Amino acid sequence: AMLIRWKDSYRTGIDEVDHEHQELIALINALHDRLGAADAPLTVPAFFGDVNKAITAHFALEERHMRESRYDGFRDHKGDHER
Repeated sequence: AMLIRWKDSYRTGIDEVDHEHQELIALINALHDRLGAADAPLTVPAFFGDVNKAITAHFALEERHMRESRYDGFRDHKGDHER
């Protein structure tokens, strides 16, 4: 079962950001499915590492776009990323 379903309302209008958001949702859904598997204690920790790497790279992409577009909410959004 899907934990998160992509909605058009999530679109930012920046194709590469939207694409990564969709990939992150797919990763989170895969992790959710894996949590119930018999081998979860062996596979989930490594999967968390993959999710963390993807999120870190995605935040860098978003922050670059926000800086380049001089987004007014950059400081607050970057703070959200850091939290």
